[in-house]
Amino acid sequence: MVSIGEIIYRLQENPLLQSIKKSDVVNHVKTVIDLIGAPGLYEDKHINLEIINFQAQIPKDYKSRTTVRRVLDNNYRVTLGHNTDDAFKTYPSLTDSEKETVDLLYTHKIVGDFIYVDFEEGNIELIYKAFKLDKEGFPYIEGDESVRLAIEWYIKQRKYEILWTLQKLPERVYQHALQQYHFYVGQATNAILLPDPVEAEAIGNAIIRLIPQTDNFESGYKYDSQKERRKTRF
Repeated sequence: MVSIGEIIYRLQENPLLQSIKKSDVVNHVKTVIDLIGAPGLYEDKHINLEIINFQAQIPKDYKSRTTVRRVLDNNYRVTLGHNTDDAFKTYPSLTDSEKETVDLLYTHKIVGDFIYVDFEEGNIELIYKAFKLDKEGFPYIEGDESVRLAIEWYIKQRKYEILWTLQKLPERVYQHALQQYHFYVGQATNAILLPDPVEAEAIGNAIIRLIPQTDNFESGYKYDSQKERRKTRF
């Protein structure tokens, strides 16, 4: 498996790339993933979210939902149905007797980074498939050494092209980087099993969602298991 955090570290060891922004690296990684279709690695997780004003923010490592349940009195849980309509129907509160028989009474809808429900306040349990993250909060990419090298040489040839255009880098150095990129992207494409286009888009979007968190690298913040239990207020 390939760690995006490791790629960033390796690139910044290059004197010509020490000033490269982490957000730029992440965007380039997404481009290469779209080209070669490298899938992500996943794990099962669950998190309790607080609903405020009919919504809550989903975790950054979210890939797809398994189950969504409303947490009621005495920790009783009711499964939420999936609402495909733009408008939600509001249901009355459940009595104790109704709790024993009703299911799928409440509904939910996930749009972008938020989950929307048809009750104004409360708590839900989200059981979901999550991208497996490295210690810096980036998703791992499934692939061998050729995938990592394809990403690194893609970024190098993009940056070297700019330097060459400005006459700050010999053409032979730029051409070498371009040749290396074409070689390794070909190897990487042949080495992996291409996923469904929706799968490739999902990991690309997850990487982009994580860009704002890269500011925490400078302060030495490390992502750990406490992240999945965090409640978000609005």
